[in-house]
Amino acid sequence: MKQNILLINPPVCDFAAFNLWSRPLGLLYIANILKILDLNITVIDALSPDYEKDFILFNKEVLPSKKKYFSTYHYYKEEVSKPEVYKSIKRKYYRFGISSCFLRKLTLKLFMPDLILITSGMTYWYKGIFEFIDVLKEIYPDVKIILGGSYVKLCYEHAAKYSKADYVFNNDINELINLISIMLHNNGIFEKYKKIFHENRHILFQVLPYYDCYSDNEFLPFLTSVGCVNQCRYCASHLLYPGFHEKNSADMINELKFYLEIYNVKNISFYDDALLINKNQRIIPFIRYVIDNKIDINFHTPNGLHINSIDRELAILLKQSGFKTLRFGFESYISKFQKDSDYKTNNRNFEKALNDLFAAGFTGKEIGIYILMGLPNQSVKDVAKTISFIKKFDVTCKLCEYSPIPGTFYFHESLKTAKIDFSDDPLYHNNSALELWSPVFNESVIKELKDMAR
Repeated sequence: MKQNILLINPPVCDFAAFNLWSRPLGLLYIANILKILDLNITVIDALSPDYEKDFILFNKEVLPSKKKYFSTYHYYKEEVSKPEVYKSIKRKYYRFGISSCFLRKLTLKLFMPDLILITSGMTYWYKGIFEFIDVLKEIYPDVKIILGGSYVKLCYEHAAKYSKADYVFNNDINELINLISIMLHNNGIFEKYKKIFHENRHILFQVLPYYDCYSDNEFLPFLTSVGCVNQCRYCASHLLYPGFHEKNSADMINELKFYLEIYNVKNISFYDDALLINKNQRIIPFIRYVIDNKIDINFHTPNGLHINSIDRELAILLKQSGFKTLRFGFESYISKFQKDSDYKTNNRNFEKALNDLFAAGFTGKEIGIYILMGLPNQSVKDVAKTISFIKKFDVTCKLCEYSPIPGTFYFHESLKTAKIDFSDDPLYHNNSALELWSPVFNESVIKELKDMAR
């Protein structure tokens, strides 16, 4: 008899949340691996629009989702009380996605699970995770829970101390399958895994995410690499995914073919940290295939691309193949912060790349530039100079509050000058909490800079 695995993506508790073609990719990869290993799987994505209609009937206080451009949308949400650390922030606080009460209703229709896996995203979203774990412990007191994901990798001690999960996991997928095999008392699972999947190739390139758990796959995230070649001082990519691993263009093309055949996909979002690295071997053959076969689809890059990789040829190919949303990480006009961004670009290369994109036919509305405010030792004047520089090009200025990520160089630098010690509670990692600890970027300064960026 097959054993049952329940996989859960918990709700998000935050001031704001918007779906930029996002899905819990790590959980969906694991779900498909377990399915291939002949286990019964059930996926509950608490943020899925599939639950919205029933959840609103269940709870009249829920505000419905709002659709935006290219299949993006504001999540449905319910206002909830703010944690004590956020009391001084003059914004409403929400739970995005279903509640733990509605989760109880969903579990009434499920098979009894033999094991529960819960993923995690941003470190400061842990409240939704804990809420779900509490209710799952009540519903299934004898079923073990494994908690993994980004929050666990970056805040392992906090998760181990407070989450109440039976096992807090921060290792790789190979070790996770071994752990599942042990916890299910089924050695055959790991033995089968070793026979099917090859050790000399990254596991995420041997399987696709399990998208069958959604009724609508009009948009799909697409991952062509994990990790990054850069070591930016504010970024945790190298902590979450050590090394850099990439798919070849043939696998990328086959994946696209599969999605076009099986799903009604209209929008593809690339969630790579380094999509354009080795462009002549990966992305260029892929988009040439799209062009040559006249595939009508929209591509988006919400994570931000390395703008130094843009030249006239690539810009033209991106335009011809259907890239509609281009986002680039520029971070700062100031050379010190460009150095701390591992010299991803400089002002001259940035301007040349934009000229190539404009010559290819892209408009300023299609090009968004991420810049950061709140970096340690960054002044208001530094940010204002960067905004003024960006706005000369008539592109979209995406001003982002800096979020201190544990384990990064900037996290420790920020602690040196912060008004308070924010190291103990991940809620302070929220970019909306910048005003609580920054000695420079208070509420009025942040508003002034955001108005300037608009």
